[in-house]
Amino acid sequence: MDTPNPILIGRFSAIPLLFSRLLDKWHAIKFCVYPFLGFLVCMDEPNNNLKEQIMDSLKGKKCLITGASSGLGLEMTKLFLMAEAEVIMVCRDEKKSSNIISELRQDYPGASLHLELADFSSLDSLNTFLRNFKGKHSSLDILINNAAVLKAGITRTEDGYESMFQVNFLAPFILTRSLIDLLRSGDDPKIVNIALPSEKYQLDFHDIQSLQHFKPMDNLLKTKLCLLIFSLELASRIKNTGIKVLTGVPNQRPFRSNLGREMPFLMGFVMNLISVNTEKVASSIPFILSRDDLKTGSVFMGRKAASMLPYWQDAEVRNRLWEETERLIETNPN
Repeated sequence: MDTPNPILIGRFSAIPLLFSRLLDKWHAIKFCVYPFLGFLVCMDEPNNNLKEQIMDSLKGKKCLITGASSGLGLEMTKLFLMAEAEVIMVCRDEKKSSNIISELRQDYPGASLHLELADFSSLDSLNTFLRNFKGKHSSLDILINNAAVLKAGITRTEDGYESMFQVNFLAPFILTRSLIDLLRSGDDPKIVNIALPSEKYQLDFHDIQSLQHFKPMDNLLKTKLCLLIFSLELASRIKNTGIKVLTGVPNQRPFRSNLGREMPFLMGFVMNLISVNTEKVASSIPFILSRDDLKTGSVFMGRKAASMLPYWQDAEVRNRLWEETERLIETNPN
């Protein structure tokens, strides 16, 4: 028998320690998908007839997807194009996105596909996009807020906000409210906000941007909690408009994305090993959109409705987040 290589043993001896550390951080990690995880309930794949009905329900719909140049956003774009929906991809990087658009048009000849540029770390860029978009469109059927970022440390945007807070929550807050009138004119309009339902976290309104106590995973979950709570409050405030608001995450297991590109190599490597294909995950979104039993203000986990936590339903928390967010926007000197 060959003698074990001591160098290899030394290298691999760090793996149990790594997993131990990952387990210690399980509450912060389990919702991240590369490393953005979901703890959600799994549901069997729909049969072929149901799949056809789901895809048919998207035909001709005008859909806007943020963060559409990679990961979940790109896979959703492909599914919607396959269903013959009109898709507006909102992306940050013009060169990368233009190349992807060219490839998609080759793969889906005759597809109704448009590229819009918006950098969510710049409110000027976001507002320019909104002015241009509303100048070209009079209605919108589906809005999917998918764009997100995960930073290894505290960084600030040109507007002065913590980067994850602005990209993951503040920008979708502004974008969604700005597009309500177009959605009112849409056909069976829906808003889907990709959030991370978590039982562990609550908001600290004295440190809403986590500038005093910053941990990357915690801050990711807190910014996504902001998005979830905003979604529920929005659903309540626009309940008589006919616009359905849904929020949640589409899979019970980690799935591959570029979100964790700033995380330590070993953590990213391990997460990638246990992550599932994003194409399969993306199929949950058309399923969620087609479910009539999911009422506005529902939180979804995978393909099923989640139980509503009392904290999420707390009217004082929801109103305070809305008011604090408006205050941050109105008092921004930039």
